[in-house]
Amino acid sequence: MTAKNKNGKIKTIFFSSDGYGPYLELKKKLPDYQVITFINEKRESYFQREFLKLPVEEKEERLMEYLVDIEISRHASMFIGSPNSNFYRLISFFKKNNHCYDVSGKEVEARKKGLPW
Repeated sequence: MTAKNKNGKIKTIFFSSDGYGPYLELKKKLPDYQVITFINEKRESYFQREFLKLPVEEKEERLMEYLVDIEISRHASMFIGSPNSNFYRLISFFKKNNHCYDVSGKEVEARKKGLPW
């Protein structure tokens, strides 16, 4: 899900995270971009113990959001994340590590790390 301007540069970013704070920080740092997310201001970091206390309906809603995050991320023209996260590992697997970038700015090459994809 990207929108490009006439110079071919990406101007729309889909942001996936488990907290609202990083979303606000990204919007502040990139004011010329449209940043889209499912995160709301009530949600902060994910904690399994807290998640287990949620009503079934909210657990189902969060699961659906997560599945949509996966689908959007795996079809994006570029994916940026933390290679230490399971979400990043999953997306880089689906994308065969093409156009997957570390948040530090380096393109991660799975083959150098001995991964099969």
